[in-house]
Amino acid sequence: MAACFGLETNGREYMLMADSLESTEQAINGGWFLYLVRCRNGTFYTGITTDVERRFAEHQKGGVRAARYLRGKGPLELVYTIPAGDRALASTLENRVKSLTRADKQNLIAGCLDILSTDVNKNIKKDNNEQD
Repeated sequence: MAACFGLETNGREYMLMADSLESTEQAINGGWFLYLVRCRNGTFYTGITTDVERRFAEHQKGGVRAARYLRGKGPLELVYTIPAGDRALASTLENRVKSLTRADKQNLIAGCLDILSTDVNKNIKKDNNEQD
């Protein structure tokens, strides 16, 4: 049975689904976060970190610690963050978001798409199979 819990991030409230209460706690207390950054040209960058503020500042500074993709693409805007559990779960969520269409990423940012939903997984697999 899936557990559902509310979470407030960036001034928005999200309803998240988890397979169990244990995975719900992991999603909140794992220490890792998923984040999305919008670039000046409107593209999105997806990443994971244990400290969103520090990582976003590194991206904005544009030095050697910034993601290569983001260098020279400022100003940058942090548009989405969510607790992502441990490193493995965070990496899984990062890959899931990177597989989304631009429209789905916009819906995620707007709070209209639950990245932990199994429906998202089905759409990703369907879209990826259609590209083959």
